[in-house]
Amino acid sequence: MKTLVCVLFSLFSSSIYSETTTLGDSLNALEQINQDEREADCDVISGNALAQESGETQSSFLEHLKSIRSNEKKFNCKMKVVNGCNYHQCTAPERMFYRYPKPMAILVPANMTKPSSFRMHIHGFSYFNKKYDKSLDSMVDSFKYGRSTCKDSGELIMIPYSANNKNTYHHDYLGSTKKFDEFMEEFQRAIKTEERLPVTLSGHSGGGRVISQIVSYITHEPDSKSATRRVKRVEIHDGLYASDRVSNFASWFERSKGVEMNIYSIQGTTTSGYSNSLFNKFGNNAQRSKKENPSTGRDYIYRKNIWGSNTVSHIEEKKRNGEHHWELSRDYWNFEVE
Repeated sequence: MKTLVCVLFSLFSSSIYSETTTLGDSLNALEQINQDEREADCDVISGNALAQESGETQSSFLEHLKSIRSNEKKFNCKMKVVNGCNYHQCTAPERMFYRYPKPMAILVPANMTKPSSFRMHIHGFSYFNKKYDKSLDSMVDSFKYGRSTCKDSGELIMIPYSANNKNTYHHDYLGSTKKFDEFMEEFQRAIKTEERLPVTLSGHSGGGRVISQIVSYITHEPDSKSATRRVKRVEIHDGLYASDRVSNFASWFERSKGVEMNIYSIQGTTTSGYSNSLFNKFGNNAQRSKKENPSTGRDYIYRKNIWGSNTVSHIEEKKRNGEHHWELSRDYWNFEVE
């Protein structure tokens, strides 16, 4: 009976969310999604129920993850559902990989047989005063990061948690080219995936600084085995607060071939100035066009430019409310311009 109630609750909630955003209601979507702790339980239960109903089988890669033991620790995996999409969240406990002192979420597409690419997302500061940053679970659910698993069944998403307001653990354990290389080497060895797969780095808010540190000393030597040489896409969600970050990203983009850089910002803010500065280094003459985000009904300004074999784009929304900075990462996660 509890399973049935949760499935109905999940479907009803999705309907409300879609309707309110279409009508442009000013209700805070993040607060609505996380009304209480029961909803998170329902996500897991309804995901399992829907999978059983459809006869879906667990991916062979998921079973592989469940069997892994690293530093005498193992993944805690559960099925979840977002916007009707089933995926699996496997949480690595503290110090399971590279001595990283906080948990890390791995988002696995429901039908993944093996990964074809990696994505590491560095979240923004955790102030502990919002429902969506009290834990790794609440963050993944609120920002709906699992949505992209339905679009790309080969991308394995890693989200390491940093439980403070300065991204201390991100800086100390991932915030350089060398540290990122060591982390990726240990992680791939542990999951027994030795292929040199392409990597996406994305960061929200203060996470932009960490990514800029990772790519700042990237090597382009032909025989280098550095994981940063495999970074093919960078996404910055309202995360440019200083000129040194602009310089780091610009240097990486200039020295790379066949890469993509997507910048997202809010008009009239500090990050907007730095975001425009970074884009203008490579696309100053790009045509501006006004478009609508179909999931929110809100307009944004879009610019895109081809620079050699690379692509750079900038999306900027008009400033709205106090939650806009947080909602931007949710609304433009793996966003595709139509």
